[in-house]
Amino acid sequence: MAAGDANFIEQERKNIDRTDYADREYSLQLPLNSVIDTNTIALSSVAQVAVGDVLVQTQYLTINQFNQLLGKLDLDPGVTQKNYRSTLKALPGANLRNALDALALKLDIDTNLAETNFFSSLTHGQDFPDFQTDYNILTNLLNLNSFADFNNYPVSTGTIILDNLIESHISNTSNVTLLYLTPLIQGPITLSKGIKSEIVWAPQTFGDPSIAKHVSEGTFIFEDTSFFGATVSYASDLSPSFEEIDFPELGIGDWSGFVWNNQSWGGGGTSAPLRTYVPRNKQYCRFLRPRFVHTVSREKFSLLGGSLTLRPLKSRAYRS
Repeated sequence: MAAGDANFIEQERKNIDRTDYADREYSLQLPLNSVIDTNTIALSSVAQVAVGDVLVQTQYLTINQFNQLLGKLDLDPGVTQKNYRSTLKALPGANLRNALDALALKLDIDTNLAETNFFSSLTHGQDFPDFQTDYNILTNLLNLNSFADFNNYPVSTGTIILDNLIESHISNTSNVTLLYLTPLIQGPITLSKGIKSEIVWAPQTFGDPSIAKHVSEGTFIFEDTSFFGATVSYASDLSPSFEEIDFPELGIGDWSGFVWNNQSWGGGGTSAPLRTYVPRNKQYCRFLRPRFVHTVSREKFSLLGGSLTLRPLKSRAYRS
């Protein structure tokens, strides 16, 4: 079935995992020198960007694989130059096409290797799969080189998917702030839109809507906490507008998607309930309405229920 607000046919995701929980996708580009600082990057367009969206990049060759090769070359006794990593190390936002070409040229002039066909053997393709192909060409040539002492330079296989949660958009720029900056590379990147999930409870009267209560805290119980965060808010009969409380959770558990040593990786999360305070101007009430909102793309949650802690005050809630 075609979408009613766009001139294309949409296809339902059926990966049967957390990545199904996302809205539309938009193809963007990560330009050269796009990494501004430790968690800010520049995009080719921010027209569709919103907080809670996720930037997804599928890499065939990663920065870590490239830098590990440089480190191994520095350790190889058969290689003359010992400054491969210090001079060619790739950083987040790097153009791996240029990095591979520079490495091949440097290998060609390494006198002890006695070969000058590294650069000429490359395909020089501009797509991500071409980077992996050329990387494997270099490692295979090194493994066959009789002058190199090491003959176990690793090849690159498969793909790596990097998720980057957008925390904010810097006004009047094409820059966005990420929760954690993963080692992205220059090239195509996909913007995955989040789906807003909103759960609003019916007014909680605690068995008697006539008496006044003091409700101090609420607890939300999840199957696990393998999501990055959400928003809890409360409204009461005396203060009917919802007042929001943002809270973080453990996240999806991807490598480089959290602060080292703060949690286990793998995305299992825990079953520990989330406790939140009730804002002061909502605590005195006859009934309370909790609300839970989740907007982050490519992650799922399972809310099992909740509880509220209260203290009855008096049977005459208000003056008449």
